[in-house]
Amino acid sequence: MQKWFSVSQVSQLAGVSVRTLHHYDQIGLLKPLRQQDNGYRVYSEQHLAKLQQILLYRQLDFSLEQIRDMMQAADFDAVNALQQQHAFLLSKLDATKQMINNIEVAMTIAQGKQNMQILFSTVPQDKAAQWQQDFANQF
Repeated sequence: MQKWFSVSQVSQLAGVSVRTLHHYDQIGLLKPLRQQDNGYRVYSEQHLAKLQQILLYRQLDFSLEQIRDMMQAADFDAVNALQQQHAFLLSKLDATKQMINNIEVAMTIAQGKQNMQILFSTVPQDKAAQWQQDFANQF
């Protein structure tokens, strides 16, 4: 049995304003169904899944127009899009963890607790070896 949600319920569930949902409707990004008896907007679970994707793309700094065009493309594959978002966010997570580690090392050095060697311990060894060779060749 299909479950239906009012605009205020979706607003609360997703953490977006009712006005945002109305705007998404107006620009054709998220078109809810209309109840025949009173014309109110109603959303299905499929609408909620689509809204979640929209909000993820917004967090990735896509414009509303880009999101609409992408999601309305004939070859749009929601599962593939989610897999790509997942992979992208995992790569950002790895990069963020590395930056956090570098900051923690720098804080430790700034407090005089470690030697300077640790500061560059995260530089890939192949690059370090190449830089060392390049430096030796120059001098």
